[in-house]
Order: sequence, then C-alpha cells, then structure tokens
Amino acid sequence: MLRICLFLMLALCLHPAYGQGTITVENGTLSSTSNYSNMTSYYSLYDGEVVTLVDESIGTPYLQDDYTLGSIMQKNQVLYSGLYMKLDALRDIILVKTDLQQENPMQVTPSSEFSVKIGNQLFVGVASNRGISYCQVLGVGKRAQLLKRHAKNYKPKSRATTSLTRDIPAKYLDEVRYYLMDTDANFHEIPRSKRKAAAVFKGYEDEIEACIEKYDLDLKEESDLIRLVRYYNSL
Repeated sequence: MLRICLFLMLALCLHPAYGQGTITVENGTLSSTSNYSNMTSYYSLYDGEVVTLVDESIGTPYLQDDYTLGSIMQKNQVLYSGLYMKLDALRDIILVKTDLQQENPMQVTPSSEFSVKIGNQLFVGVASNRGISYCQVLGVGKRAQLLKRHAKNYKPKSRATTSLTRDIPAKYLDEVRYYLMDTDANFHEIPRSKRKAAAVFKGYEDEIEACIEKYDLDLKEESDLIRLVRYYNSL
C-alpha cells in the first residue's frame, strides 16, 4: 500500500497543470502552455513579450468550473481524500489541488488502475482503441455498467468576413456519449436510436425492445437510459 501511495504522489507531482494566465511570444509567433488561447486576438507583438490572456470564449473546458472535494481510489479503497478536483473534459484530465489557495493545480491522467470520485460523481479510466479515457459511472449491476463519456470540443474564433458580419467568439462544445460495459470489460456505445440500441444488449434484444416500447423510453434522455440498464441488470 505504501508503494502505491508513493507512486501516486510521484505521478501527481510530475504532472503540473498550466493555467490560462499568460502567453509568451517566441520567434515572432505566439506560443502557449494552454490549448484554450484565442491566438488571433493579438497583433504586433515582439519576441519575449508576455501577454495576459483575456477569456473571449463561450463556455469552459471544464465539466464544472468550481473545484469540488474528492478522492482517488483503487478497488473501492480510498488512497487519497480531501483533495479539490475538477474534470478538464477538453484534455481528459482531472485537475487536483491539495487546498483551494494552491496556484498551480496538478493533473491526474486516466488510468484503468484507479478511480476518482468528485463530489458524488465517480469516474473510471476505460480503455479503447483511442487510449484510456475518463468515464462517469451512472449505474452498476450484475450484467453491466452504464458509463457516460464527457468531452469538450474547442471551436476557434471566426473573424467577420465583411463589414456586415460579426466576429463569432470561440466556443467549447459539449459532446456526450453513453456506453454499456459488461463484466468482462467489453463496452459498446449505446445508439440513441431505439431500433439500434437493443442490439447492444446481447442475448436480451427482445426483452430490451419490449421494455423500450412498454415504457415509451426516450434514449436521448439520460434518466431513461438509466432505467433501461437497470431493467437489463434485473433480468
């Protein structure tokens, strides 16, 4: 246990997360420690000049803007508690502070070995052909878990093309996907179409179709998805 704790402490310390406060001009171009900067907003800058960023975007890269008390766990055993955390859904990392006055948060990358609880939300690292990503656990049962993948897409600022049009500010766009993961860690995205969704529940397609029709479930609604997976786990 001591070895695991020391490993986590080292991992946290080796992954500093950079803020959005400033950028430095190098070799006549703008370079930044942040992916969130709207570079087209700055002109006539010289090498070495430090620019304070002004947030001109709509939305944020975070699932929730405020830090919330949380913990890091392994196999339901708490390794670290009393941490302040929030999910950076754009970079798929969790920012961590030991206290709210800490200026530079550390970051925890997704891992299939550990889970992270932020407030009452539980996140696990799920492996796919795209690597390991954080997914929120919405439901657990004897057959499968219902997982929710939070993501953010950054759309850069679009400048006006004529005097009659306006600049369109940069935006952070939400992208949410739901997955069913069985006890063997095989997982499949749940289609939002009623006809296609039943095929994900292997061996119980007829029962799932009947449940959707009987209760008129709308699979675009998270609450109905939770009800459907809860029914599947009861079979």
